[in-house]
Amino acid sequence: MTGAGFSLGWPSGARSLTSPYATPADNSGDLLRMAMDLNLNVRSTIKPKDPLHARELLNRTRVWLNCYNVDRSLGTQHGRPATIPNHDWIASHSEDWWKSSDQNIFGFDIHTSAYTSELKVVSQFRAKIYSDPENPTGINKVGRASISLKIGY
Repeated sequence: MTGAGFSLGWPSGARSLTSPYATPADNSGDLLRMAMDLNLNVRSTIKPKDPLHARELLNRTRVWLNCYNVDRSLGTQHGRPATIPNHDWIASHSEDWWKSSDQNIFGFDIHTSAYTSELKVVSQFRAKIYSDPENPTGINKVGRASISLKIGY
């Protein structure tokens, strides 16, 4: 274990956390709980001591963003709400994360940040569609023109 509370020698089940597409829907809740038990959803304020420690801290964020992305993707695919709240701090501040360190993985981390941004837009849209508390399904049955998103970066 390192001082950050995250082991480089992960348990075999935690390896699934790093794969953005290989997580079966049946196990996603268990994997999210495992990630939360490891406090991956908590922003780290630790300053890296060396390049290895910097990569480990980035891996924590990388794994959490993958969890966020899998949660959003599976929710969308199966018509279910996401488990992780829309206001998750790490995901909300992920647009420039891919260039936050010289230890970032160039081609992969920009994709992870971009995919997180896309899924946040889908979540915002989904929240608008399912926003009618008077409808038993929650579906907002207003005209197409009134359902639009303000997307600005």
